[in-house]
Amino acid sequence: MGIHIYFGYALAALFLFRLIAEFFLPAEQKLLPKLKKAYRAYFILKKEREMAKHELVVKGLYLIFYLLLLTMVVTGLLLAFEDYTNIPENLNHSIKEFHGFCMYLILGFIILHLAGVFLAERQEGKGIVSDMINGGDDK
Repeated sequence: MGIHIYFGYALAALFLFRLIAEFFLPAEQKLLPKLKKAYRAYFILKKEREMAKHELVVKGLYLIFYLLLLTMVVTGLLLAFEDYTNIPENLNHSIKEFHGFCMYLILGFIILHLAGVFLAERQEGKGIVSDMINGGDDK
């Protein structure tokens, strides 16, 4: 359980870093502008409807993932500091159950993500893994 807690602290730190980085990223790399752009492309512009739909679904899944991650971090920190929070035992048990349930949802997202990357690599997104590792093209 001790290792689990340290991984949780690392996850909380990385999540905080990602939130802070969102403020310093160029506008075209921020999550919400990307989501708005995908929404506009699908519902307003109606150009290349299938690709726009794909982008909207992908960006929406990332938003859900970050909300799940936020939930995991908050519930995990509440559990880690339960001695200091004075949360009643029955509520603490519910938080622990919800924390565990969210972990299964995150594992599902990871599997879905890996399957999506695999399919994209085999179809239209050739080189996507290489771009993720190397930071993309310099075009």
